[in-house]
Amino acid sequence: MNREPLPKGYVVSMANNGEYVINQLIGEGGFSLIYSADTVGGTSPVVIKEFFPAEGAFRDSTGKVVSAIGNEDSFNRNLNRFELEGRIGGDI
Repeated sequence: MNREPLPKGYVVSMANNGEYVINQLIGEGGFSLIYSADTVGGTSPVVIKEFFPAEGAFRDSTGKVVSAIGNEDSFNRNLNRFELEGRIGGDI
């Protein structure tokens, strides 16, 4: 499966009501794509890490990363690990 990164200028809306504009892809790992971005209005640079496994997932027509058919268990297990990593990182 091909991991298509978010395009430059794409606006990401977060659960905390923050909105960020993607600048560029700056890295990738086995479970994620990493972007440089700015807050809407360009006041603060940020880094966004998007859960997007290298295998067994794809971006649907709405832009959401979803599991490939038959890979749901692995996808959900890895998503839980990704979320835990984010919570631990936020506590540091």
